[in-house]
Amino acid sequence: NGRLKLYVNGIARTITHTGDVPATAPALASTPFRVGRSATFGADGYFDGLIDDVRVYSRALASDDVKALVALRTGFVSYTDSNLHFSPNHFVDTGNWKHTVNTNSELDVAFSGTSLKLAGETGAQSNPLLSNSNPAIEYSVDGGSWTRVSLGRTQWETTIASGLSSGSHSARIKFASGTLFIRDRWNTPEFTWKIRGVILDSGASLSAPTIRANKLLVYGDSHCEGGEALSTGSSDERDDNSARITAPQIIADYFNMECSSVAFGSQGYSTSATPANVPNCKDAWDKFYSGQSRLSGGLFIDQPDVILLLHGHNTTVQADVQTTLTGLRAAAPSATIVACCGPNLQSATAISAAVTAVADANTYYVTHGEALFSTVSYRQGSAPHLTVTG
Repeated sequence: NGRLKLYVNGIARTITHTGDVPATAPALASTPFRVGRSATFGADGYFDGLIDDVRVYSRALASDDVKALVALRTGFVSYTDSNLHFSPNHFVDTGNWKHTVNTNSELDVAFSGTSLKLAGETGAQSNPLLSNSNPAIEYSVDGGSWTRVSLGRTQWETTIASGLSSGSHSARIKFASGTLFIRDRWNTPEFTWKIRGVILDSGASLSAPTIRANKLLVYGDSHCEGGEALSTGSSDERDDNSARITAPQIIADYFNMECSSVAFGSQGYSTSATPANVPNCKDAWDKFYSGQSRLSGGLFIDQPDVILLLHGHNTTVQADVQTTLTGLRAAAPSATIVACCGPNLQSATAISAAVTAVADANTYYVTHGEALFSTVSYRQGSAPHLTVTG
């Protein structure tokens, strides 16, 4: 149709068209076909870089043709491959990638070969005033120790494993941390983790990873996002935060469940998360972000076995808790729902009264019965948060 299409690593990218690309042009009929140099410009018309594997076709390639070429060339496997497992109730498929605004979201990969790279990037907007503007991921290979790395906005590849023995391997990759409070995470989400696929050795392949049978869905605030969980005292928020070692993940590990945390710093049943622009839990529980529902036909797309509510630290009104519980029950008819009081028994009266009022046989109120809340602020100007021990 006279239009140019640009693909980067097999993914179509948006480009601005200023005119058609003609099939023939009388003015250029006698001009040699050139690659890496403009047909009409002189010394300034050269491509500043390297070009390899040039091919000329007598037809326009379809997107599947381009993806096949990329896979042949680089070992790239798209996020659409059924062997890649994304944690439930976390990711949105945009057609070009899967992305999430929730920390503790996870990608599980089972692969052969000696290396693995993650093909993805962050949606955080660069800001020269914020050294901590980009999120961080943590990953573990073959059940080993966790490694932490910051994602760059223009970073396409992140090495997860290299130099492994030839054979079968597994990797867990988590969206661990970032600036939880200063990025839009709702209207036009800036704080996102985008996954386009993985890159394997030539000839290597994926297989289905081993996944825990039951699903735990947790709603909470910055405590569930890992705010200050590492207690490093660093001025860089990313160094202090880790969703991997929060109560939701610890509980999921204990009961051998797959963990999905939907947590936003400063959010509560009755309190919005600002300036991340996230509404209160009562109005936001059923959406990934504005305009993107977690539900299909009124039900969770990924049905959880257990829903755990760990709100209560921020403002809690009993009626808002009841509305949340009623909505969750309609969206997950068979799930066990557990509402816990906040740290230091905060909002215990309002939450327990709401559970009693909904009179649902499979909805429970749980109190831990003790104060677990640290009184220490590990970064200047920050509120106290639960430590790893707490």
